[in-house]
Amino acid sequence: MQPINPGLLYQAIVEARNTLDAVAINTPTSRNASLSADFNGSVYLKREDQQVVRSYKLRGAYNKINGLGEVQRTKGIVCASAGNHAQGVAYSCQLLDISAKIYANQHNSTKGEAGTAVRKRER
Repeated sequence: MQPINPGLLYQAIVEARNTLDAVAINTPTSRNASLSADFNGSVYLKREDQQVVRSYKLRGAYNKINGLGEVQRTKGIVCASAGNHAQGVAYSCQLLDISAKIYANQHNSTKGEAGTAVRKRER
């Protein structure tokens, strides 16, 4: 395994942040009283549930898909997921006008919401 170049890593992080500025909102943190009491301190939770797809999975999906070359974009995206990742991929493909096939288990445990959102965005 090659050592990580801190300069290149920082550059990649900045590029990802710039790419995501138009897609993901900067979500707040909220103090969680129950966890704070349990751990005798201040516990804050990052509110990624406020993203349009209700999870942080949008960030990775959009950043990766947006970085694909033209040949890869033309071939489309295939994803197997029954939840948040599928929603992030489907939403990203919709924004970038890339065809997507999302495969989800019929009996997923996400209350049906992910499957419905994905089917609406599938092309």
